[in-house]
Amino acid sequence: MRKIIFLFLFSVNAFADSSCPAWLNDRSKLPACPASGIVPENYPVAGLIVSDQGYISSGSDFSGEGGQSDFTAELVLKTLNASYPNLPVVTLPVRNDTMTTIKATIEGSSFSPERKKAYLDTLRQVPVTQGYTWQQDYMQSFVNPQSGQLYLRRVTGYASGRGIQDTFPGITAETNKCGIASGPDLEHAPWIAADGKYANGYMGGNIEALPGGVCVLGTDNLDNHWDEYSKQTCPTTPAADRLQIDTSWLAVGHTDEIMKTIRDNTKPEPCNFSVALASPRKAKELLAASPNEVYAEFTGGRGAETLKQRTDRRYLQYEGLAKLCRKVQRNQLKESPSTPSSPGNGTGNGVSFLINLFLTKQAHADATVDSYNCGAITNGDVLNVLNDDPDVKRYNDLIQTQMDQLRQQVEAKMAEKFPSCKIEVIDLPDTFFGGIPVEKPGGVYELPQHMGLSVLPNPTNEISIDNTIISPEPGNSAYKRYIKSQYEKRGLTAEFIDTFDYAHQGEGNLHCSTNTIHACKPIGAAK
Repeated sequence: MRKIIFLFLFSVNAFADSSCPAWLNDRSKLPACPASGIVPENYPVAGLIVSDQGYISSGSDFSGEGGQSDFTAELVLKTLNASYPNLPVVTLPVRNDTMTTIKATIEGSSFSPERKKAYLDTLRQVPVTQGYTWQQDYMQSFVNPQSGQLYLRRVTGYASGRGIQDTFPGITAETNKCGIASGPDLEHAPWIAADGKYANGYMGGNIEALPGGVCVLGTDNLDNHWDEYSKQTCPTTPAADRLQIDTSWLAVGHTDEIMKTIRDNTKPEPCNFSVALASPRKAKELLAASPNEVYAEFTGGRGAETLKQRTDRRYLQYEGLAKLCRKVQRNQLKESPSTPSSPGNGTGNGVSFLINLFLTKQAHADATVDSYNCGAITNGDVLNVLNDDPDVKRYNDLIQTQMDQLRQQVEAKMAEKFPSCKIEVIDLPDTFFGGIPVEKPGGVYELPQHMGLSVLPNPTNEISIDNTIISPEPGNSAYKRYIKSQYEKRGLTAEFIDTFDYAHQGEGNLHCSTNTIHACKPIGAAK
């Protein structure tokens, strides 16, 4: 009980630092705080936390883990540009060389000296020798609805022993200077084994919010304890407003992999939002509309590579693209059974090359796929696999059924909360891999548990920065055109950033690797 009371003793702090964004002191023009205590991401952004530790380094050899100062600098600049003049507090658990890169990027921009100074003033470094990729997972932001006090709660038990938890006090020491406090931990729940066993369902990426005071929590690894954990993550939310969604089929199992709340500036408050959902069906529609375009081309990547080298490397390194290439090749061979497999034939060489290369999991940066050019695979080639390969087709169809059920949940809850609004659900293109559907008696199939991953960077795993959506670069032109058009028709600016090596190869994406804190005005506050 003492900890619940603690939640309501917060009041908005006076800033301890004169360089803090002044707009955070007066939130009278912001939307009202939700009763759930978790602010939806269509609200103004008060803070951004991002590190510099990419899953794969941005060096020329791309071997092992390493920093990506250039990624962090690009994301910080895009965030500041999107939010100016109401800048967020940008907290950076990064190495000193990364901080130098970020400052140099700002100072080298074409903005006025006053704007550059504002950008630099809002940066707050938490020095580390090695950063951490997944900033969303070990902490979650909350708000006291009555006072408007923002605060971060640490997810205890997460990544213990790796020094990650040691960074949290430094982060909150900096955010607290600008009125974002630290709150009670999201504690290691009593039903988790005493040996420190931890699971994906308890992480921050699985805790999200919809407008209207709705708290969203996925089911992954929560077994029979979803209700108990939802009370801890959403303590001020009535049980009827805690939305339980099935995330058990995902490899990581977080809600931010398949859904996102965004603004809709074409509608008045409180109807001014949409909900984006991952959709294999939409992916197939877009592939069918542009069948001759190259499926995956990574023009915006980092590192000292040519476009072909980068594309080949990613097809070789990332399991989803490697599997897709094999499926396309086998599908083409099936269509041409009389094709000889002599050493002088490109298709025949492709068979032996891919069996040797993919199945032995060789993923060297200098390897190419000249024997079978995976990088030349078209949207039409992929569509044929999605339609013709029984396992791939059934797998994505079952996921689409899951997403249709989620759509019904979201639409029903939003209709209940906003009966006078027409809330739109946006289907964002996403194709999945990870397992073979499980056959049950009677010819019924089910998704295998804990295996689903996106082939290309996941568009719902994005971040909202006021009127801008920063999305993972999808690597597919048809997808990108559609995503951009959906946001622009809602009065939003679409920005993209290459996340393939930073996060996608590590089974996460942009939202997973950042932490955005969104602000509101206290309930009952005058306009």
